[in-house]
Amino acid sequence: RQCACEALGDIGPVALPASAALAEALRDPSAEVRQSAAGAYVKVSSATAAETFGALVKAGDEPVRLSALAALEALGPDAAPAAATLGGLINDSSGTIRAPALRILEKMGTAEAKKILETYKKQEEAKEISRRTTEIKQSAGPMKEAVGSLVKIGIRTLPSVIPLLKEPNAHARLAAAQVLNALGPASARAVPDLLQTLNDTDANVRRESAQALEKINSPQAKNALRWYYAKEKARPVLLKLHLSS
Repeated sequence: RQCACEALGDIGPVALPASAALAEALRDPSAEVRQSAAGAYVKVSSATAAETFGALVKAGDEPVRLSALAALEALGPDAAPAAATLGGLINDSSGTIRAPALRILEKMGTAEAKKILETYKKQEEAKEISRRTTEIKQSAGPMKEAVGSLVKIGIRTLPSVIPLLKEPNAHARLAAAQVLNALGPASARAVPDLLQTLNDTDANVRRESAQALEKINSPQAKNALRWYYAKEKARPVLLKLHLSS
């Protein structure tokens, strides 16, 4: 079977009437036969190769799908007609299917492929933000990894991070303040909430919030920080007076 596929490939476009047989050979139990059939199909009917391989990745068992993906990857930019099909595979339940599908789209470089990848990356980013903010809400200690992940994503995390400043969990409030502090001036929209956490019951949250406001350095932030530092300086004295009364 493998030799027959290779022979048809050597004949080239003249063997077009055999393209249906080659397409069937793409489902062969043997990986070697599938590989030879894919190579021959491109030589015999290059114009329909992407569509034929694309149809195979949507059906059949995983070895057949992987062979079809390998064939699409070998096509390079000529795999463009299968972009929509590949877009459906990047959320496949199998990681061994998702990875090559993403790789092919990245190499494809067409406007359609770029749009598919952009949408996928936004979805993955939203999942990561949701996962990390949930971890922070449930935290019982430092959240260095979650904080680092959110900082890496950047300002797109702000709608999810800012509300964490109001969480009853002090660890969560601290993690949120750490993200905002790391983002610096990009956290300017968080100023009203950071002003509130300058009065937090947790000293670490107050300190991190103050550092974030220093980096933002807006007139409102600077004015609030003057009062904050005066209050922090007086806090030990006030506490001592309170305890002695």
